[in-house]
Amino acid sequence: MWLEEEIPAGAKLASAISGPLFELGRWTQCEQIMRLGIAVQERISGADSLELTPLLNSLAMVLRATNQLGEAEQLYRRAIMISESRLGKERVDLTAPYSNLADLLRDTNRLDEAESLIRAALAIEDALPG
Repeated sequence: MWLEEEIPAGAKLASAISGPLFELGRWTQCEQIMRLGIAVQERISGADSLELTPLLNSLAMVLRATNQLGEAEQLYRRAIMISESRLGKERVDLTAPYSNLADLLRDTNRLDEAESLIRAALAIEDALPG
């Protein structure tokens, strides 16, 4: 059916549109489009697909920028959980989500947990060849 063929394009489009909106500080529109992109991606590949992790991370960044810290934290943690369960804990893909969550935790004065995440991100980077 033509609609199902269009769904992946819709998720990619939502992701592409949200970037410029984020840069312009158009938080409400960016959040709406990111939520749509996540819903579409979940429909395509399920609630625990790796394809969701950049979308979850991006929406979390928008929510953090608008001081919706509780939901932003949940989204960062969900992205990390999906990545860790699918790829393992030693993957370079985790350094940005770890760092983003650590920044949020630092902002909310949870410094011990933030430090733990930063150390994990640094350990991954240190283990990379070269």
